[in-house]
Amino acid sequence: MNKSISIFLAELRAKKGLTQAELGKALGMSRSKVSSWEIGRRDLSISDAVIIANYFDISLDHILNPKGITSGKINDIFSLYLKSSKIPVEEKENVIQEIQERILSKS
Repeated sequence: MNKSISIFLAELRAKKGLTQAELGKALGMSRSKVSSWEIGRRDLSISDAVIIANYFDISLDHILNPKGITSGKINDIFSLYLKSSKIPVEEKENVIQEIQERILSKS
């Protein structure tokens, strides 16, 4: 999946203060599906994008073609995510582990 879409989805969720499980439940989907979108392991289908756009009350185009996502913004999102007391430590550890694995696999 396009990295900017993955980052944008994580940002939308973080801004609402939702865990991946909470967003999945609200959308009628699994936590693992949300996680897979956010790390780019799974492509976002058009039907899922429509559901997400409706939930967050934004345009479909805004989800499929997000703009202005810089490395600084990625750091801000990640920092917000790690500081959130609502997100379980286990979920944070899984995300950190996934990032480390991806970095090591590119070395």
